[in-house]
Amino acid sequence: MKLDPSAPNEYSEPVDFDSRTQLLSLKSQSSGWTKASRMLFGLLLAGLIVSAFALPALGAASDVSGKPVSGIPSTGTVYNVGTIPSTAEIVSYGITPVNVYGVSVAGNTWDFNFYMWMRWKGDLDPTSTTQFINTASAETSFQVTYAYTASDGSEQPMTLPDGSKFQRLYVQGGFAQDFKLNRYPLDSQKLQIRFSNSTYPLARLAYVADPNQKINNNFSISSWKTVGITNHNYVEQLSSVQGIPPSNWSMGTWTIEIRRPFNYFLYKLLIPMAIVLIASVVALLLSPELEGSRLSLAAGGLLTLIFLQQGYAGDLPPNSGLTMIDKYYALGYIVVIATFLRIIWETSQVFIHKKEELSFVKADRRLAVIISAAFVAGCVIFTIVS
Repeated sequence: MKLDPSAPNEYSEPVDFDSRTQLLSLKSQSSGWTKASRMLFGLLLAGLIVSAFALPALGAASDVSGKPVSGIPSTGTVYNVGTIPSTAEIVSYGITPVNVYGVSVAGNTWDFNFYMWMRWKGDLDPTSTTQFINTASAETSFQVTYAYTASDGSEQPMTLPDGSKFQRLYVQGGFAQDFKLNRYPLDSQKLQIRFSNSTYPLARLAYVADPNQKINNNFSISSWKTVGITNHNYVEQLSSVQGIPPSNWSMGTWTIEIRRPFNYFLYKLLIPMAIVLIASVVALLLSPELEGSRLSLAAGGLLTLIFLQQGYAGDLPPNSGLTMIDKYYALGYIVVIATFLRIIWETSQVFIHKKEELSFVKADRRLAVIISAAFVAGCVIFTIVS
């Protein structure tokens, strides 16, 4: 028996289908609004959490940019400049080198004469409070001469037509530098001067290199080749300065990158050592009958290597560590000692055990080729990895 769903019966009441449709629609809308509100609440909560952690960090690092800069000696932490505070007096500067001399790798010092000019607007005079951080007690005393002075001889800047103030300094002095010698004598070095203000922090004074300054990259230094000249501005964060709370200070650097000429390595170090090694290895090519000459060549080569190494050691600091040329000489010692021991053993075999001399000739030649190739390969490897 089929029932007509539209027909009323005793088991059901009449249903208003329009009302049920509206009710289902309201429930669906309510469910949708609930999900949307939950998602919106979650996003707001996540935003609040991120803001709570990110905003303090951003506010603390407003003066600096990025990670700490390595390779610059400092009593604090050095960063690249971020945003200079609006309260800071901007001091534009430029440096013109006159001459560099007395570059002492052994003493970690170098002497420098140069002009430095400063231009600024404001009441703070940076010339008298600017200090060079890495000065050294070199042969020449540190002297600063001002171009513009008052009637009593004291420093007094000149006022330019635009209202800014200008002063030029002539500086003569020695500077300390931590030279890196792991690649000596094919090393490159950086001669750097670092300066900051001894009185005013970054909130009050900031050094900015003049972008229009012309840099003479052809500046020459005796016994060195000039690679390039750069200047840079940094922020030095000091944890405390004689009881003063932690603060940021403006720091400027001016750097000359230099490289030792290849001729120095070739003529003064490599060729003399190569001659000694060749003379020692040639002893293996002589007839075993000439045992006296063979032993003299090997022993003389060993002594000469020792004297040659002592000759360049005077140019390096006592605690310079292992340099690239030291590794070359270590290989040279191995070559000479191996040759010397081979000749001694072979001489004993020929004259004590009465073995045939010609039986060692081919082996000696083969050994000469092997140790020579091993020496060259070792030098190439040390040059790459040093």
